[in-house]
Amino acid sequence: MRIVKNEKCKNINSKELIMKKCKNNGFTILELVIAVAIISIIFAGIMVGIHFGTRSVGVNRHRSEAIIIAQRKLEEYKTLDYSAISSQAYASNGVLGETKVDVSNVYNGTDVIGKNITVTVRWSDYGNVYTESVSTFIRDPNY
Repeated sequence: MRIVKNEKCKNINSKELIMKKCKNNGFTILELVIAVAIISIIFAGIMVGIHFGTRSVGVNRHRSEAIIIAQRKLEEYKTLDYSAISSQAYASNGVLGETKVDVSNVYNGTDVIGKNITVTVRWSDYGNVYTESVSTFIRDPNY
């Protein structure tokens, strides 16, 4: 037999409780279920925000790495003899994805005045393919 302690119904047993109308100050199961559902929805929203924030940080870190790789490749090309500068197809850079070098001649009328070099780094993150490119111009030393 359970004893209920309440302001209106002092010290009555469970049989008497059925007969009398006593106000219970506790939470009903429905109120608890609704409270848990609301807290779960809020928690899920926070977790989604953390997931996308972490993902964004990772993609931006790889973007920075790609730019550094492309700049280093450009510096390598700047040290080459002008006649040795040529295009290179996509090849693994060993760090992040693949690197491609495009070299095109720049003309002044019919004269070649230099070469435009574009280094592109391509990688994939979270099922998406990203690219970053860096370009420079190298003047023909004979022009």
